[in-house]
Amino acid sequence: MKAQSDIEFIIDVGIFAISILAVVSFIASEMPKVHNNYVTNYKMAKCYQISEYLLFKNFSSGAPYFINLTKVNEFTSSCNSDYAGLVKELNVNGLLIVRVENENGDIVSECGPVNRLKRSYIINRFGVFKNETTGSYEIAKITVGVY
Repeated sequence: MKAQSDIEFIIDVGIFAISILAVVSFIASEMPKVHNNYVTNYKMAKCYQISEYLLFKNFSSGAPYFINLTKVNEFTSSCNSDYAGLVKELNVNGLLIVRVENENGDIVSECGPVNRLKRSYIINRFGVFKNETTGSYEIAKITVGVY
């Protein structure tokens, strides 16, 4: 009888070890997917956070979604003179890319290495600005990318 219980114990330990190995293998195979999802969600949230800050605080003319072009130009000057400081101020780990275009697709402002815009995580936001030469209001597309 003792030998029979030893064999049952060995079989039980083997089944338990196989079960643990299967669970560990499954977790190990899912970790890269979870990490990639985390990175994507983090960078998209960072893009959204920066776009909110720019649209409603930094570029704002006082009314929601209305952009002051003077503030956009000041931001661009600040970006061109101290890009590293701007990235640090906005708490970006990596590269920051900001582009403002009018409704015709003409670039009003660019900040950062825009050649990497296609390979980065981007969010497009829209606002309105007053064209000083024509006096009319135009739609502005603000693209924020984090690479």
